[in-house]
Amino acid sequence: MGWRAFTGVAVLLAVMSLRCAAQGAADSYGDAVHGAASMQQTCAFSKNCLVPTQNIFTFIELNTETGAVWYVQFGMDAAHRFRQFIGAAAISENLGASASLHVGRFALYPTQNIYTFLLLDLDTSAVWQVQWGSNSMMARIETQPQPQK
Repeated sequence: MGWRAFTGVAVLLAVMSLRCAAQGAADSYGDAVHGAASMQQTCAFSKNCLVPTQNIFTFIELNTETGAVWYVQFGMDAAHRFRQFIGAAAISENLGASASLHVGRFALYPTQNIYTFLLLDLDTSAVWQVQWGSNSMMARIETQPQPQK
């Protein structure tokens, strides 16, 4: 095989590898979205549910009635197991006293960012960004701008 043929084969293999890597990333995100869809069906009937993250040791716990969210980590030893409240204050402020709280009102959806989920109020369509992380300064809920009417 000549030098040009070898170079052509090498370039072809490199392009195929990049395409496979890109497809693998898209597939893993697609799997996460598909998993989230099936998780939402389960969470719709539970007051509290655990939503997996892309980190194998971490879940996000959601109270589907109030929208309260916790960061949950498990591990083999006690030092690596904990449950940290992320927030709900922003949600409570926006619900108001006349809000109808019921199981299945809130749902969590993954994004392509491993540390970010979107929290959706299925009754009002309000959206919040849920940020989790091992540093408590990173964990928070932020209100997303609402569409103009």
